[in-house]
Amino acid sequence: MSRRRARRGSAATELALTAGLLVTLAVGFAEIGHLQDLGAVVGSVAADAAATGADVLDPTLPMTGAAMVAAAEQRATDGLADAGIACGVGCVVSATFTTVGGYNAVEVTVDVPYDAWTNLPFAPGSVRRVSVALTKLQDP
Repeated sequence: MSRRRARRGSAATELALTAGLLVTLAVGFAEIGHLQDLGAVVGSVAADAAATGADVLDPTLPMTGAAMVAAAEQRATDGLADAGIACGVGCVVSATFTTVGGYNAVEVTVDVPYDAWTNLPFAPGSVRRVSVALTKLQDP
């Protein structure tokens, strides 16, 4: 066997060994990017919904926050639909009227199932984001 032929064979072997590692890394980076993108969208939807709920002003109603909660949940559901995220089985959108440091606030939780592209062990089953916004109308 000539030296030239032996070198070609070793180059092919090295390529075969490193290609698998490089493809695995590329797929892993793509999965992480997809997960980060979904997390950013869900976080934005939760923040927008909390701000929408906090902006509902109705001084004629007692500060139970029912209108605020309804507005926040509707905005979160609409925001997910606008982003192209089908909120089906396993999707949870909830809002609560609460107090933070003595101030009235709306807390929105958005939990969307995550369908991983791969079987990588670090991929979570869902993406959950929570956002809190202080209301403009406070108890006297």
